[in-house]
Amino acid sequence: MTDVPSRYSLQIGDGIHLDLPSGYDQETIMDSYFWRFMNHSCEPNATVEGRQVKAVRDIGPGDEITFHYNTTELDMSEPFDCECGSALCEGRIAGFAHTTREARARIRPWLAPHLAGRVPAAEGGKGTA
Repeated sequence: MTDVPSRYSLQIGDGIHLDLPSGYDQETIMDSYFWRFMNHSCEPNATVEGRQVKAVRDIGPGDEITFHYNTTELDMSEPFDCECGSALCEGRIAGFAHTTREARARIRPWLAPHLAGRVPAAEGGKGTA
């Protein structure tokens, strides 16, 4: 764990990011750090809840498992222009702190607890952005 986000880390709490320690073999990485290989989608088929990945819709054999990066990351270390192809594509993915009010409303069901508290009370949340 680290308090600094990286290109491959996964934020699981306020200032808490899982990252891959050095020295692991490929099999261990695939078994224990599989989230590192999950890609972003603006219409994901999974969500990340702490250290668990849960399907939000059916995932068939051979389907890529995706999640919405803005649902776990407050401020990404390497923002990017999304090319997921969804009609709901948000374009620039930079972390929850950079989302619009509309985007926050759409991704609210998938938000990690450390981000849910940052939804302004005026938008149905408990905290502030």
